[in-house]
Amino acid sequence: MEKSAANVQKKSWKVKRRQSASLLKILQIFLVKKRFRVEKAARKDEIGIVRGLAWTEVGGDTLEIEVNTMPGEGNLKLTGQLGDVMKESAEIALSLVRALLPKEEEFFKTHDFHLHVPEGAVPKMVRQPV
Repeated sequence: MEKSAANVQKKSWKVKRRQSASLLKILQIFLVKKRFRVEKAARKDEIGIVRGLAWTEVGGDTLEIEVNTMPGEGNLKLTGQLGDVMKESAEIALSLVRALLPKEEEFFKTHDFHLHVPEGAVPKMVRQPV
């Protein structure tokens, strides 16, 4: 009888060690905060991409903002993860550029602008208390 009790206790400790190791891994994922996150694409300059900053509920982040022009009628197309404030900011930015470059008004009338924000100011992960 003592042998089977010792065997049960041994298996119990084995399970507890596994659970502790799993809990430790989970804690490391959620509690170890990386100071900086460097995106591969942000390491080099690219035509048509600008880096922006965004505030989020879990801190902040850098954004890649992609812009393209094409023949058209002067329209601004906004796609991606954009909230209302970011959409308004994009429209204001285009208005500012047009105001600063009055000699290029013909270009603005004959081209459309496509602005795409793949990630936007969307929190990547909200950590919930356990």
